[in-house]
This record gives sequence, structure tokens and C-alpha cells, in this order.
Amino acid sequence: MSTTSLIFRFKINGVLTDATSVVLSDSGATYGVRRKDTSAVVVAAGTAMTHGATGTYSYSFTDPEAGLTYEYVAKVVYAGNTYYFAGERAGGTAVSSTGITGSTIITEAKRFVGVRSAETSLTGTTVIQRARDLLHIRTQPAEPTAITAADVIADARELLNDTDEGNYRNSAELLTAFITDACEFVVAEKPSVLVASDSTQNTDTETAVLVEYYREILAHYAASRVFEIDSSDEHNAALAVFHRQTAQAMIRGHNEVPLAVLVGYLNDGVHAVLARYPYLATYTEQTAASYLAVLPFGAEFRDALAHFIAGRVLEGHPDVAAASARHYELAAFGMTNRRPDSLTTLIALVNAGVQDLLARRPSLLLLSDGTRTTFTELTSGTYASQALPVDESYREGLAHYVAARVFELGPQDEQSAALAVAHRQLYLGQT
Repeated sequence: MSTTSLIFRFKINGVLTDATSVVLSDSGATYGVRRKDTSAVVVAAGTAMTHGATGTYSYSFTDPEAGLTYEYVAKVVYAGNTYYFAGERAGGTAVSSTGITGSTIITEAKRFVGVRSAETSLTGTTVIQRARDLLHIRTQPAEPTAITAADVIADARELLNDTDEGNYRNSAELLTAFITDACEFVVAEKPSVLVASDSTQNTDTETAVLVEYYREILAHYAASRVFEIDSSDEHNAALAVFHRQTAQAMIRGHNEVPLAVLVGYLNDGVHAVLARYPYLATYTEQTAASYLAVLPFGAEFRDALAHFIAGRVLEGHPDVAAASARHYELAAFGMTNRRPDSLTTLIALVNAGVQDLLARRPSLLLLSDGTRTTFTELTSGTYASQALPVDESYREGLAHYVAARVFELGPQDEQSAALAVAHRQLYLGQT
């Protein structure tokens, strides 16, 4: 027969809190759980719920029939007061003697975790493109589009948040002088800009640099020079540093970073994620020829990996140390504070759950003729159709395992920790 589990969470001001007692009972003490279709009592009034973690209580029972819906009431005593919380719960489905699929487990686990939809798979090329965007890496066109100093002045004024041409620090004369300095900055950082397409040396700096390709860099550099005028003001000094480092970081990006180097940084980032989530599939390092391959986790880690790559590209350059550190900070946050709930990750967790169950109950692999079967791990291509070597009676338990691991490996807050413990206990109790 199938089983149904109830999970009740008691909160005070949004915080999970232990009650004095929690039992299943309506106010008239006539039932704890009853069938919705016939009102027949399934769980008697006064049945205690099991305390699994702070503010988290559960109770499991055998379904009298498959496919039922239940009504239940949790009676809570707290601080001398009694409260009643009513709810409904869909019951288990008929137990099948045939193997279930990973898809059915994931559907149930997503309900426990609150996942609305699975995220897409992730490839190395997607991560590297995102890193290029963060670093402002652009492919220089064969025929660059010329711009004027007036174009850059307009952009710089937007960065300064001041379009008043009568303001001295915003005057065309001053900004034009700073744009000349900005052009010299670009050449100093990237001398190859003066090499013409015919390999001759271009002596006109502004003609070579005043192109769309360098427009953002020039505007940030000019803005930094304007804020430096009033650098005695702490706010202006900070803005001057910000715009100067932004220009420097962008010119680092415009300096071509070989694809092989970016892929190497990608591999390092993937290993950093796997160190945090060791349950994921093994990883074969990618190369410049194979970086289109799918990574062993989903798109929830795309930005974290892109920031990791950006941090590595800028690392070691003192003039952009702040930008590098910020990328690393964002990478670390994305790797540790993102709940791992993409489809790729959930499939990996189902595999881990089945392996754990089979290690605890090796007899599940025994066939009727006395031989043993084996478990082939699920993939994104087989999880919806491949039968697992366990029957329907283990579906909900394995879903609790997946939910427990998601809460264990996601953000480490008190509520997630409590939910992880509760789902872990339900998994052990039902398997």
C-alpha cells in the first residue's frame, strides 16, 4: 500500500518555532485526518505529530485506498494558548510492482522544495559568453565605425549625471581635453591600436581610438578625470576610482583573452562548484575544441561561473584589483547561496538517493530468479523513461531524500536547516 506524509510548520512572526505540543485533532476532537469524499476517519483525534526539527512536525500513515484526498487539522498549544490549523493533502497513488522513473520522483521533490520549473542545462559556451559580457570583451570589426569627441562627451555627461553644459566641470572644452587624455590611455594600454590594417603605424592617435569599439572606455576615463577635480570630497574620490577602474577593467577585456585561457578558467570554476556540491556527476575538463559540452549542473550556476572567470582574467593587475575582488565575491555568493534545483541537479540527486537506498537495502536488487540486477544512473535523456530498480512504494521517500539534499546544499539559514532535517527523517522513515 502507498503512504501519505503530512508536514506541518509552526511559525511565530515568520520564524520557525517549537510549540508546547502538536497533535492531529479538530476542535471537536472527532478526527485528526479524514477522507474528504466520505469523511471517514483515517487518523484518530489526539494523534501526536513527530517533532523533526525546530518548528517542524510530521506524521505518516498508510492509505486505505489509492488516490484519495484528505482533510486534516493540526492542534497547536503554544504559550498557554491553543490554535487549530486546517489543511488538505492529496494521498498516495497505487503501488506498482514495476519500477518508477526519475521523473516521478523529481515531480514530487519539486513540490516539497517549492520549485516552479526546472532550469535549463548549461554549457561552457554559455558561461564564457556571459564572462565576455562582464569583461566587455568585444570582437573588433574589420571596418571600425568612427565616432566624434561629441559622442563621447554626451556619454560622459550621462555618467556624470549632469547634462548642464554651463557647468565648468561639464564644459565641452574640459571634456575634450580629457578625451584626448583618454585616447592616450587606450594607446598606452593597447599599443596595437595604432597599427593600421595594412600593418603600417598610425600616427594620429585620436583617429585610431575614436571608434565605436572604444566608446565606453573613453567615456568612463573622461568621467574619472572630472571627478578627480573635486577629489577632496570623499564621494567624488570614490567615483573617480570607480570610473578609472571600470575603464581599466574594460580595456583589459578588450585586450584579447585567448579562448583556451578562458576555457581553463571555466574548468577551475567548475571544480570550485563541484567541491561545494560533490554529489554532482564527474567532470571531464573541457578544451577550446569541446567547450560546447553540457556541464554537470544547471543554469543556476551560470553567473557564478562567469564572475569566477572574470575575476581570474583581472587577477594580478593591481590597477583593477577592486574589480577582480568584486567578481570573486559575486562568484562565491552565487556558488554558496543559490539553491541547487535545476533539472540537471535534481537528476543527480535522484541518482544519489537511489544509491543510498540500495546501500541500505541491497535486497532490492535481487530478482525473483535469485540473480541480481544493477542500477544504471539516470541522465537528462533517460530520467523520464528509464525504470528504477525500486517500486512505487519508495517514490515519496526518495522525493524526501532529494528535498533534504536541496535544503542541505542551498543557503545555510535556520529554516533550510530545519527543512533538511525534516525531509531526511521522512526519507529514513519511509524507506
